[in-house]
Amino acid sequence: MPRLLKWLLIVLVIIMVGVGGFFAGKFYWQKSNSNTKSNESTATSSAGTKSAANEQAVGNQNGCWKNYKNVPVGYRIDYPCDWTLTETNEFNETLEMNVKHITIHTPDNKYFLYWGYKKSAEQGFADNGRTGVGAGDFFPKPNMVFNILGVNVIPKALVYQNKIKEYFYEEPQAGVAQCSCDFIGMFSYDQSQDYDQVDMTNLNYVTTVKQILLSAQKL
Repeated sequence: MPRLLKWLLIVLVIIMVGVGGFFAGKFYWQKSNSNTKSNESTATSSAGTKSAANEQAVGNQNGCWKNYKNVPVGYRIDYPCDWTLTETNEFNETLEMNVKHITIHTPDNKYFLYWGYKKSAEQGFADNGRTGVGAGDFFPKPNMVFNILGVNVIPKALVYQNKIKEYFYEEPQAGVAQCSCDFIGMFSYDQSQDYDQVDMTNLNYVTTVKQILLSAQKL
């Protein structure tokens, strides 16, 4: 009997050790698996945050821009935050009607973009009250062509004494039917400047003007 009891005790101990080892192993596996999932979740969250940060950086890489919207006339246009926009609606005695347009001045107030727009069938006001230009000759710039309101526009430079004095972004006649609108853009100089000294040949603002005009949309 003692010998049999001894063997029973040995078998019981072996069974208890085996059961204990089984539960210990199961607990370790569950904990390890839980930590792995937690690490994967953290890595995914970090990647998502980094992606969102990149998207934010891409969205801000062009700097701050404002949006101007003229619902009665029917258009919207974007311009840099450090440029200043002025809306004009005044009677022109030469044309004997109101002229509606906007001017957007550069940060240094030395230059400005003139933009006028109206629906082609709309009467009662003009989008351009200008009646003359300074000395010089017009030269088309086909290498600078771009699209404004669905119309391909070839800018024209007013050149005097080998210096570009102004840029004109005029809608071609065929564009009136294509756009069902009339528009005119002019990039000019402030009148306080000496005309002989004005030169836009390598002016960086010209690129920004193109971006502004590209943003124009009909409402």
